[in-house]
Amino acid sequence: MWGGSRDHTEVDIPALRKAFVNMTNNAPDDPNAAHWMIHASAQQAPGLKIVSSELEYPTQFSPSAPPAIFKDYLAIPATHDDTANRTLAEITVLLNNSMPPGNRQTFWSAAFKNDLGIVDYIGDHFYSAVAGKYPIASIAYQSISKPALTAMARNGGNALGLKAAEGPFFHVLLAIIWQDVSQDAAIYNDAKAFIDNITAEAKRRNVASNYIYMNYASPYQKVVEGYGSTNAAKLKSIANKYDPTEVFQRLRPGGFKLNGAPFGTSP
Repeated sequence: MWGGSRDHTEVDIPALRKAFVNMTNNAPDDPNAAHWMIHASAQQAPGLKIVSSELEYPTQFSPSAPPAIFKDYLAIPATHDDTANRTLAEITVLLNNSMPPGNRQTFWSAAFKNDLGIVDYIGDHFYSAVAGKYPIASIAYQSISKPALTAMARNGGNALGLKAAEGPFFHVLLAIIWQDVSQDAAIYNDAKAFIDNITAEAKRRNVASNYIYMNYASPYQKVVEGYGSTNAAKLKSIANKYDPTEVFQRLRPGGFKLNGAPFGTSP
């Protein structure tokens, strides 16, 4: 495959955001391409806005003739570019190196309709409300394209409650990394306040979605409710049939429960 990351300067943030929105909209032209965009900060570099993109394609190609779907991203100057023809295993190692072990961390997620206005708002609010307060913080945007949404419904409907006719969407991953356990409560509260803020703004702009991506969600978030009342009711009906004594709801630790988040009450 082909893939890797590209780093950019602060001045390229507007172009990078437009590239993200455009490629998400243009996914029907080439559904093989994958991408995400990241805004980040580090406490040791106060005021520095770190921005990058991750691009991936399932076949190899010459750098002089990339697929047209990447044209907006590749037109933006990069201060560092490690995109190359390589294996999935090699890309996995590169991504794993960006999340060093041994730290405390929290993930939070939310989803939105693909809209440049809310993309701008989320990034700007990240830099004003979260960036620089903690050792490492980032907000990553990933698209949920119309081809993906269509494929999700191929076997009788989308269990996540997302409809292709209402898409495309994107979801965000707010990640904060730190070491001091005494900061836990403050960080959880800041993260929740950030997600609440951008969700409220999306509702004001009519671009909100109830969907929460489970793999990026905080244990304090209610993922199953985000699938919609019909899908949530179906899951509960299945659970009542096959697990009537609620072994997996009451006795099994961790995991997102049908009747709430694994940690219960929000911070």
